[in-house]
Amino acid sequence: MTVEAQIDRRATHLVLPSDVIAKIGARPSEARRFKRSDGRRVNVPFGPIELTLGNQTSKVDCIHAENGATPVIGNQALAPFGLMVDAYTGEVVSIASELLRSEGVGRPAINER
Repeated sequence: MTVEAQIDRRATHLVLPSDVIAKIGARPSEARRFKRSDGRRVNVPFGPIELTLGNQTSKVDCIHAENGATPVIGNQALAPFGLMVDAYTGEVVSIASELLRSEGVGRPAINER
C-alpha cells in the first residue's frame, strides 16, 4: 500500500491513521503516553510496522493515530534508512553527509594567522 506522508522536522515517530494501519494488517503492541501539541497528555496505540522508502524496508515504531489523521514521518522513522530532517531547512538529507559537514569535511579550510 502506498501512502503519502508529510515529513515533519519536529516529529519523532511515524504517525499513520488507524484505518490505514488496519488495511496493512498491523496491530499496536502497547499504548504509550504522549503530549499533544495542545498540551494534553493522551495514551495512544503504538507499535512497529514495516516502512518502505525507495527500495529499502525497515521496521519502525508507529503511532496509531485516529482515522483520517495526516500521515507524518519523523526523524526516528527516517534513521534506519540513513536519513534525517535538516532542522534548519526541513529537507530530508543523508545522515552521513550531515555528519561529514558538521565535522568540516567538504568545507573550505580557514587559515588562522
